[in-house]
Amino acid sequence: MKYKTVDNFLKLDHLNYLQTLIETLEPKSDYPTSFRSRKSYSDSENTISREKLMELEETYIPRAMDILKFLAPHKLALVDNFSFNLQSTPPNFSYPVHLDANEKVLSGVVYLKPNRSTGTFLHKSLNDVSGEEIPWAVNRAMFFSRNPSDSWHSYRGDGVGFRWVLVFNLLTSKMRKHEIKDLGFIKYYQGRISKQKGLGVEKYKE
Repeated sequence: MKYKTVDNFLKLDHLNYLQTLIETLEPKSDYPTSFRSRKSYSDSENTISREKLMELEETYIPRAMDILKFLAPHKLALVDNFSFNLQSTPPNFSYPVHLDANEKVLSGVVYLKPNRSTGTFLHKSLNDVSGEEIPWAVNRAMFFSRNPSDSWHSYRGDGVGFRWVLVFNLLTSKMRKHEIKDLGFIKYYQGRISKQKGLGVEKYKE
């Protein structure tokens, strides 16, 4: 998988803001909790304040677009939204190997708290159990662009304390176009036609 890591990704005042905000949140004890923030959400729906969200957008969207340009320049035109989610993982929870949702054009994670924990693991396939860990360091960011055959990843707690990260995504509403960008036009439609035939539909209709 092609990916990029960036140490000291967040400005110090933004890192301090998010670490302080974490102290006010109440995560679930048995499953990862995502405290979501999007530009399209109302103030009551956002965990991060509207003012701070605009500040984060102004500071980090251009940087994320530069990273996407490096990882998958053919996807730049797909981006039409973003999200900043604070996510906690319980100490003894393990999220299995998976692919991200197709709305995510660029997936990013920034390690926030504690000082020591487990990083995100990258896998060669669904059946690659061990994977490669991107080691944990506070304010280290790791980014990749979703690919249906080569962006398998997982994460887990360290058995000691809650694992807090900022999940930072560039998003698209053009999910069909995103899939075509990944697979190519022919493979995409071959796959769709096969699915339709499997459902008893002989001719695929858009």
